[in-house]
Amino acid sequence: MINGPRCSLPNPKLILNTTRDTHRGPAQPKFLPLLDEVHVDEKWFFLCRDGESCIIVSDEEEPPKRHVSHKSHIAKVTFPCAMARPRRLPNGTWWDGKVGIWPIGECTVAQRSSANRPAGTEESKKETIDRDKHREMVINEVVPAIQSAFPTCEQSRCGTMCIQQDGAPSHGITQNEDDGWRQDMEAMGLSEQIKLVAQPPNSPDMNINDLGFFNALQAMHHGCCPKNGKELFKW
Repeated sequence: MINGPRCSLPNPKLILNTTRDTHRGPAQPKFLPLLDEVHVDEKWFFLCRDGESCIIVSDEEEPPKRHVSHKSHIAKVTFPCAMARPRRLPNGTWWDGKVGIWPIGECTVAQRSSANRPAGTEESKKETIDRDKHREMVINEVVPAIQSAFPTCEQSRCGTMCIQQDGAPSHGITQNEDDGWRQDMEAMGLSEQIKLVAQPPNSPDMNINDLGFFNALQAMHHGCCPKNGKELFKW
């Protein structure tokens, strides 16, 4: 039985059809290894959590100064991440499956002084991800990273690579965008080598980022304890 958030009856069937190896037939059911998939998703990283406690060494460390008028004003940065399945290569070495992670936004210099910082202070400027921004990020960041990070032997074995993303509004693939994607891939010389696919609805466990990788990054983030938006952006 497949458990998931509000998982209606058609969704488990769709999940099984997505992961089942149809070439073996019903007599020998087996799941696909999914070695040709790259999972893409975004995560917000906040400067700190509401009500977070800090342990400092007496007379050696100063307590961090974090004051905001409301918890909604806590600095945050979006990081799109691309991950593939870790695997052992034919030469006996392991590839960790990490393709890349990129911050969305930029570091700017404050032009005027305010009650929170003087002029000239570097600060992070967050940016929302709409459909055009996501498409630009996939083409300019994810696709080149797949070509450079994926082992050559795995690219030859898999043939066509699949970029899997969830059904967020900014990830929606219409017929016109699908045609535009094929044109972009043809212009890059990657026709029929990389394609976009959508993961089944209400199935976050079908994406390695939601399944566990983001939790590991979140734990590392709280261990680093960035002091301002600039450190959070460059973390």
